[in-house]
Amino acid sequence: MKDNKDKSYYGAVISLHEGNQNSYNSYKEQIKDTVYLSWLEAEELVLEGNKNEAIAILDEQIKHLRGLKLLSAVHYRDSMTQDE
Repeated sequence: MKDNKDKSYYGAVISLHEGNQNSYNSYKEQIKDTVYLSWLEAEELVLEGNKNEAIAILDEQIKHLRGLKLLSAVHYRDSMTQDE
């Protein structure tokens, strides 16, 4: 994880799940990649119980993503639907 955007993204996800809002906001401010920002939004929706809205965000993105981000989005979406 040499890339700071990856560190910031994963730091934000961990902080979000740990309930550390200050760290979450700090990490989130460092992220400029709109895909990663939308994944954080989706994760917030899941934690709030709005899984269908989160899945809709991913469904829209999947149409346009390529490579590793596409693979990540597909696996993330699958993990959301397996819990149902």
